[in-house]
Amino acid sequence: MKIKPRIMKTLVLLIISCMLLPVFPTEVNAEKGDNLVLECLDKVCVIAPGEERPFEISVTNLGSDDTIEFSAVISSGWNYSFIYQANSVNNITLKQNETKSVTFFIYVPEDAGIKEYFILIFGESSTESQVLVLTMTVKESYDIEINAEEKTIVVPVGERTETSIELRNIGENEGYVNLSVSSVLVDIESPVFLSIGESKNISLLVHAPFNFTYGNYPVNITAAFYGKNVLINITVRVVRPTKILLVEKEMSQMLRDALNDTFYNYDIANLSRIFLCDYNLVIWYCGKSWFNTISLSEQQNLSNYLDKGGSLWLIGQDVLDETGLNDFVVDYLHVAGCEQNTGINRLIGVSGDPIGDGVDFPVTENWFADSITPDGDSFGIFYGKNNYSAIRYSGIYDVVFFAFDFSYIQNENDRNEVVNRVVAWFIKGEEMLTCVNNVSRIAPGNSTDYTISVKNNYNHNITVNFTIDAPLRWEASFNKTIIIGANETKNITLTVTCPSNTVMGDYTIGFFGKSQNGVTDSILLVAKVSLPYSVLLVNDCESSLENILNSTFYYYDVFDVELNGPNATVMEKYDAVIWDTGKEWENTLTGDDQENIIMYLENGGNLFLIGQDILHDIYNNSNDFVKKYLRVDSADEDVGIPNPLIGMNPVFDNANYVTNPSSEDFADDVMPDNDSFGVFYGKNNYSAIGYSGVYRVVFFAFDFSFIPNENDKNEIIETVLGWLSEKKPDLAVSGINVSVSNPKEGDNLVFSVNISNKGNQDAYDVNVLFTVDNIVIGEKNISLLKSGERKTLTFEWKAVKGEHVISVFVDPENRIDESNETNSVAKMLFVEEKKAEAWPSASVIYAVMILCVFAIVTIILLRKKR
Repeated sequence: MKIKPRIMKTLVLLIISCMLLPVFPTEVNAEKGDNLVLECLDKVCVIAPGEERPFEISVTNLGSDDTIEFSAVISSGWNYSFIYQANSVNNITLKQNETKSVTFFIYVPEDAGIKEYFILIFGESSTESQVLVLTMTVKESYDIEINAEEKTIVVPVGERTETSIELRNIGENEGYVNLSVSSVLVDIESPVFLSIGESKNISLLVHAPFNFTYGNYPVNITAAFYGKNVLINITVRVVRPTKILLVEKEMSQMLRDALNDTFYNYDIANLSRIFLCDYNLVIWYCGKSWFNTISLSEQQNLSNYLDKGGSLWLIGQDVLDETGLNDFVVDYLHVAGCEQNTGINRLIGVSGDPIGDGVDFPVTENWFADSITPDGDSFGIFYGKNNYSAIRYSGIYDVVFFAFDFSYIQNENDRNEVVNRVVAWFIKGEEMLTCVNNVSRIAPGNSTDYTISVKNNYNHNITVNFTIDAPLRWEASFNKTIIIGANETKNITLTVTCPSNTVMGDYTIGFFGKSQNGVTDSILLVAKVSLPYSVLLVNDCESSLENILNSTFYYYDVFDVELNGPNATVMEKYDAVIWDTGKEWENTLTGDDQENIIMYLENGGNLFLIGQDILHDIYNNSNDFVKKYLRVDSADEDVGIPNPLIGMNPVFDNANYVTNPSSEDFADDVMPDNDSFGVFYGKNNYSAIGYSGVYRVVFFAFDFSFIPNENDKNEIIETVLGWLSEKKPDLAVSGINVSVSNPKEGDNLVFSVNISNKGNQDAYDVNVLFTVDNIVIGEKNISLLKSGERKTLTFEWKAVKGEHVISVFVDPENRIDESNETNSVAKMLFVEEKKAEAWPSASVIYAVMILCVFAIVTIILLRKKR
């Protein structure tokens, strides 16, 4: 059987393509033949699993009219299609020298491997076949790696430490990574921007509040990168604040485990570099060692450390075998006598001793334990075969000496109990710290002072070191170390500064003192953070608002009214004025009061006005203050306060409060004008209204005392003040004016619109879009639109017949945070068809007349010539 050349060529190409799929296909690149050309501008791309990708293929037929068949060789599980004029096709027909575009869609499965792939696209005419090679790298679009520097982070209670995690962008897109943690023990920076392939070390601030229980706390750190979430687990180990140095002349895993199980904070010493003075307690462990237990130089170092008020726990069954009763043993361990190698087989505590009382633990027979005799200043802890196997001393320094090996205590719980008792004895102490002012108010970005009394309850001088546990990014200034004489009390000043972006609320600060002999104490301080927003309370009645303000977080002053209230100069010092007239029904706001309030508001002030009979006292149709500044359109007097009060946006979010009206309830219903809005529903209209512009006003047309619940009162005051303190622009667009009243097709129209800022803050980079039938025909930008300012913009458009929707959008992408995000206006416009004229125009008539005259004259001249 004879195979046609065209079919043979196709088979050969298919065989070659299959052979070359696993390798780099530079040899298979037959894109251009004598009669057929396949071209693709974008032959190399990166794609993510589960995505699809179009490729525009240009097909040119250089031969006679022909039909081009399409096919592709792809990886298993992938899908593809050829699209021509929105239809899926397998072939297209081209005339000679004609070029057409076909879209090749490739669909990558979700489980596609992360590697490089090659795709062969075949175009086959009646005379030849061509192949186009596409290279696709499958890679996650957004992908990150996260690694923790440490899996377990140790932090003493009341202190903080810093470590880091490493983030690496292994995806194909840059962007922001949002980081979150599952525990209040860890603070982390978020978000973090990562370029493609970039790695960053992100700081973790680990802090344990002073009231946290010692223990191991699992913490999850999640990195979210555009739908790609990566999780890593770490452990925060909260330990006791006492800093312990463990010096091991013989390694003891049992002692380490006991310190771990009881959550003491300890370091293991490097014997070549020991800084004893950095620690509250030194545990010197010799175990079973019978030489090099404590060298003469080490005894000297320990003596110096103890002379400065240090604490030593010495453990070793053969320490005295090496040292004998030398000066260090007699003067610092307070051992008066010793019988060596008497042994112990049970640990029995001395009754009434703070360490040994009640202890009765079995121990493995320890033949080399010593019996020691305390001197007149030291005391036995555990009994030995003859005298004691352990003693203690307390004075300028503290010492505990175990003349046996700790590892002979058989039971793990018993070992933990012994460690807890000994270390707790070292850190004993009476109350050392008190604070004169535990609660203080502070504004964001500002500082406040606390006066702390430090008392020395001992008969010798002590050095006290101080640390603080403050909220993240707060700053603190205080004397880190002081020396206090015997039984002396000193005052120190702690100054704390909170960041400028701190939100209002109560924040706790832990302050810790540690003496050189391990005595610790702590106090809790409270910082009540107030917004940097000052309030003047104008008491024009018997008001309880001062008590309410006192429980909020606002700074305030009080002005008690006799005849007139404060003038504009006084009010201008404050961000907001609360003016309460209560149940007063005459002289609520005098003429002078109204003029002063008007001047205050026009300078950008904010007013919270409360009173059930203010309108009864001053309202009339010609009153500018009520109409123009309270924004009251109309009012119904003495309708009473509704029960419950139901709040409305933007001041309240569907809140409701129970009221308790009485026979003195003369609350009004008020109707807002076109620029103001309801705050609380009334019985007919509204019982309270608000206005936002260059200034802000909230007007309660009822007496505040009709709200009986104290928590409700606090919430209402805080909500209203929070809304008044809000600084935002409010962009608005007014009606569209057209230059031609009855436009016709082809007319050049000019549209003008007014863009204004009714808010109390300037707006920058204001974008304005002009559309006709949802098609943008113009875009302009206002770099600055000040509070209260209005600007006029114009747009041009050539009229097209028919009915059209003309729209203007201000800040269409809502990039500007506004008090009202509804910023658009639309207008219907009808453009008439331009009709043909029924009679010729004057110019046409004149032209015809001239041609007629010319024709007549020509005829006459020709006749005369004959």
